[in-house]
Amino acid sequence: MSKIVIIEDDRISLALLHKILKDMGYTTYLAKTGEEGWNLCLSIKPDLIIADILLPQVDGLALAQRIKTHPRLSHIPIILVSGVYKGSAFQADIQKLEVDAYLPKPIDTQKLKQEVTRLLHPGETKGNDSHED
Repeated sequence: MSKIVIIEDDRISLALLHKILKDMGYTTYLAKTGEEGWNLCLSIKPDLIIADILLPQVDGLALAQRIKTHPRLSHIPIILVSGVYKGSAFQADIQKLEVDAYLPKPIDTQKLKQEVTRLLHPGETKGNDSHED
């Protein structure tokens, strides 16, 4: 069973992400700050990380950079979420970090499920990529 670390300081968003992923059959580990998320990632080495961008202590962008440059964590896919960061300049930042996906808030449940499946089970997408939003 795949392990997913969710790093989100908004308790409603955290609960929603946890419920969706648990219902999909994943084991989730929850953190409310960037530093707490970093420590979780180091200790459990998850299969996927979902992080908000605006986080206390260490923001999601800095956290993603830290993960992508760490020898034991660099292979782990990252989905960043945010209700604030949008636009072309931000998209360039995302590409520089080699983040695997970005989802704006409010999170589209279907899009979240598609991205999680795409990143954790690449062979199981069943042609769902043919219709993009």
